[in-house]
Amino acid sequence: MVNHLYAALVRTTVAAESCVDAAQGRLRTLTDRRRRDDAGLATLEWVVLALGLFLLAGIAVGVITKVVNSDLGQIATPKAT
Repeated sequence: MVNHLYAALVRTTVAAESCVDAAQGRLRTLTDRRRRDDAGLATLEWVVLALGLFLLAGIAVGVITKVVNSDLGQIATPKAT
């Protein structure tokens, strides 16, 4: 009886080790692929793009503000009755 329990324990342990080895291999494959894969942008590239967009938005706001302020005198105001 003890031999059967021991054999079952050994089989279960071997099966568990096999599953763990397979999971480790899959994880290793995924991390290796992730390291080699250059698809997408790096964090620094995203920061540079964001700063560029902020700069463009600031320029647009400046231009619009200048145009509105220069034409402000030409806008007719309604007269109070």
